Amino acid sequence: RILGMMSIFDIGYSINKALMFLTYPAGLGVPTFGNTATCSLQGFFTQFGYAAGSYNLVLSIYYYLIINRGMKKEQFAKVWEKVLHSIVIICHLSFAIIGVSIGLFNPTPGFCYITTAPGYWCKTDDSCTRFANTSAWFYEVFAQGWIQLAYVGIVVTNTLIYLCVKNQENEMKKYRHRGNVAKDQLSDMEKKSSYARSVFIQSIFYVGAFFLSWSWATIFHLVQWITGMSVPWITLLINTFLPLQGFFNA
Repeated sequence: RILGMMSIFDIGYSINKALMFLTYPAGLGVPTFGNTATCSLQGFFTQFGYAAGSYNLVLSIYYYLIINRGMKKEQFAKVWEKVLHSIVIICHLSFAIIGVSIGLFNPTPGFCYITTAPGYWCKTDDSCTRFANTSAWFYEVFAQGWIQLAYVGIVVTNTLIYLCVKNQENEMKKYRHRGNVAKDQLSDMEKKSSYARSVFIQSIFYVGAFFLSWSWATIFHLVQWITGMSVPWITLLINTFLPLQGFFNA
């Protein structure tokens, strides 16, 4: 179900990106057909689609609870899964609704997302822009904040999973060398260790897909923060790799 929700949001995000030529405002030097309203709509689905990335953290938490804490899948589905689904969906839906309601999603080089609004938002000075001093903060909270949280959570949980799997293998080797352990007990330990290792390897593949897909957005943010410039080729990589997370997971 976690992978299912991740796939749904990923497909929605990919469709949103595929339709950018219809929703990105016309008259900005690119062959597009959108307007201010469709730009906000694109920003809404971009923000909501970012939930696909959050589900990678949910998946890592699931693997941690199953392997490290010995939680049964039924126990996880009964409480934890419902809570985590609710947190991810409510947070990203709230971010998307807030962004549209205050006019936060505007044209950036390549797509519509959080940036300063054009001058027509201003009432007194045609040269001023809305969110000139706050767009960076909104970007931190709505985009980079949860991405950094996901990075930390994924690295920590997978490190703990690795240490747990390694400890299980060391324990099994120790008992095997002693030679005084019942065959049934040793067989159970081997099955448990093999299962834990296979789950950990599966988790690593999903983590790799996450970092390959989402790291470009962080790189774009860092370059913009350091240099004050938006780099077009990084924007191209964002638009290329983010919709491919589902493909990488497959």
